[in-house]
Formats: sequence, C-alpha cells, structure tokens
Amino acid sequence: MKLLIVDDQSTVVQGLLHCTNWAAMGFTVVDTALNAVDAKASLLRQEAEVMLCDIEMPIENGLELFRWVRENYPRTEGIFLTSHAVFDYAQTALKLGSFEYLVQPIDYRELELSLKRLMNHIYNERENRGLSEIGTAVIENREVLV
Repeated sequence: MKLLIVDDQSTVVQGLLHCTNWAAMGFTVVDTALNAVDAKASLLRQEAEVMLCDIEMPIENGLELFRWVRENYPRTEGIFLTSHAVFDYAQTALKLGSFEYLVQPIDYRELELSLKRLMNHIYNERENRGLSEIGTAVIENREVLV
C-alpha cells in the first residue's frame, strides 16, 4: 500500500515520516509532497491508498486537491491533518468523503489509531468488493455452472 503525505511545511512532513513505523502498518511506499502539484504528480506515478493531507497550502489547498483525487482516484482514502479547527473545512472534508479530520497538534498514537481504523476499513472494502465480484460472476455464469 502507498501512503502520500502532503503538507507545505517540510518540518511537518519530516515529523510525520519519522513518527511511526509505516512498514509495520502495511505501507510499502511512503511518498511526500509539499504542495498539490507535487501530490498530483505522485499520484500519477502510482495511486495511493491513503493520503494524509494538510488543508492550508499555497496555490491549491488540501480540500481542492482531495476533490481532484476523488474525481481521478475514487478509492484513495483521505485523512486531513490540519491546525485549523474550522467547521467549514471539516464539513467540506466530510462531504468529500474524507475518513477523518484531525486537528494538530496531534499525539502520534492518535494518528496511528486513526490510520489503523482506516486500514481496517480499506481491507473490509476490498474483501466486500471481492465477494461482490464473485457473486456477480456466479450469477452471470449460472447456466454454465448448473
């Protein structure tokens, strides 16, 4: 699984990179971006299952980026990690389908718990999607199977 960390502050990005053992959480690729343009380039190279994103960034904010992600990579899940406890931001993030909206400063254990919940959600979605595809194949090939 790929994790994409997007924040315009390099110190925040570095802190997040080193706050936990990402491989132990199931991430084989951890990429970073300091703005929406770099984030889009990263996603174009390889889709991310999870994007951990700041909201306030120059040129294009995290909400606009996530709107683009939803249109182009609908299976990419998002968690917003921001220092802005603004209701409108949280409301927009939830309308776009973000998994969580976390306010900084955050305890890294809380972030890990949030990511573990998200990983469980992703695995459950994949399992359900797989079962649905099997069911569809059985129905479509019912005559051959009988």
